Amino acid sequence: MYLFFLIVLVITGATSALDILIGLKGLNEEIKLLVNFSNILFFVSLLFFVFKSGTRHKL
Repeated sequence: MYLFFLIVLVITGATSALDILIGLKGLNEEIKLLVNFSNILFFVSLLFFVFKSGTRHKL
């Protein structure tokens, strides 16, 4: 599960960086929708790592 979210984090992070550098949202509506979806997935996977890293407890 960690590997899946790590891959999603890397791919969507690269997409977000390309959007910032090149301005992908200005091309057309479909790419704008994909970039917005990518940004949502980036923050969801980032939240996964933040919450999962704090839940390890030794009994």
